[in-house]
Amino acid sequence: MDVLVGDFLVYSSGVLVLSSEKTITMKIEDTDFIFDFKDDEDTSPLIKIVESTENRCHLTFSNFSSPLGTSIKEPILIASLDNGDSLYLQFAITTINKVIKVFQYTLYKSTKNGK
Repeated sequence: MDVLVGDFLVYSSGVLVLSSEKTITMKIEDTDFIFDFKDDEDTSPLIKIVESTENRCHLTFSNFSSPLGTSIKEPILIASLDNGDSLYLQFAITTINKVIKVFQYTLYKSTKNGK
């Protein structure tokens, strides 16, 4: 089964529940995608690229601590796969009692030939 959302093909989707200080590592093809979370009081949500190499992409999500949740409107490009496809991430993060993070994500694939 293929699932399409607009022009994007769903590559993977899920929900992860973790303590606020845990790190997520997704291994896609030969690349590690590392997501970690930091909370600093008095600043807005921010995504920072910590490291970006051919085999590693490390992102820090700072201040995604709203109990009502924080998300992005459109998927963001995070990688180009070996076969030429582009990989996009869309997410929503909710924080419960300042301790538990609920990370809802969808990875989309958009191919260079439109398929």
